[in-house]
Amino acid sequence: MDTKRRFALFAAMALTFAAAARADDDEGWGDSDDPQRNVGIACFFALQTDLVQNDLKLTAEQSRQLKGLKASFENVYRDVGRQHIKLSPQDRGTDTRKLYGQIQDAATRHVFPALEKILTAKQLNRLKQIMRQSEGIAAFWSPEMVQELELSQAQQESVQDIFQQSAKVSAFAPIEPVGGLLLTSSERETITNKHADTYWAAQNRAVDQAAKMLNSTQRRQLERLFGSRIDRRKLAEQQDKLSIEAVVYRPVSAEKTEWMTLWLSAKNENFSVGSVITNARPEPALLLDEPNATTPAPEQNANP
Repeated sequence: MDTKRRFALFAAMALTFAAAARADDDEGWGDSDDPQRNVGIACFFALQTDLVQNDLKLTAEQSRQLKGLKASFENVYRDVGRQHIKLSPQDRGTDTRKLYGQIQDAATRHVFPALEKILTAKQLNRLKQIMRQSEGIAAFWSPEMVQELELSQAQQESVQDIFQQSAKVSAFAPIEPVGGLLLTSSERETITNKHADTYWAAQNRAVDQAAKMLNSTQRRQLERLFGSRIDRRKLAEQQDKLSIEAVVYRPVSAEKTEWMTLWLSAKNENFSVGSVITNARPEPALLLDEPNATTPAPEQNANP
């Protein structure tokens, strides 16, 4: 496929992206009795950050194996897309939560067993500590934490109250001040940074407040579950730059091909699915749709 046709294809797909779907606790998206299912994808992204890799003190061989795990999971992610595009438009529906749940399950089945072979027991324990910390105040109402800390009903209700207070500080900075005055890029960056300072201060304060309501035995247990504290803001900022994308296709007719992109960003776990039917054809090597085949990479970022 020549450059112009490829660019046109991905530009069209970018324009037809569905609205990003986000996990919504009220709707039960991603809820599970298995805590690993909920952090499988988050763990996948966290392992790609310098902060986590440095904290775990990975060897050169472990770093090499983790790169292989990343490539392997990308193939699993693409296979989920291949199964989805085979469905009729009616069977696909407009709700992407089920598809995202399948990706969560794939991450859990693929990532965690592989990590047990790559990391030492000490590193695995530390990774679990980091992932608990990364959840912030939300970690305190996970089934694991409730059980390990033996939180009373009153304490669980206190955690909910603390969360409600911290949630009043949005993670998203305003783009423009009231009045609609246009901002320069430097002014927008200043506002964003100040807002981030306020947001992370509220998040850290919530965790500290939750810790203070524990008794001495529970606090010792919390230290065991959390380990040495990480810079959650730095971890989030490194993760926010990461995403995973898969492009799959199916022949519609002798002349038409449907191309579908599944795009998942570590930032707020935004998940989008978009498709377009065009005259553009896959490269000849892809026509057999071999399991390990990859689609041509876009010439420029087509993320929504």
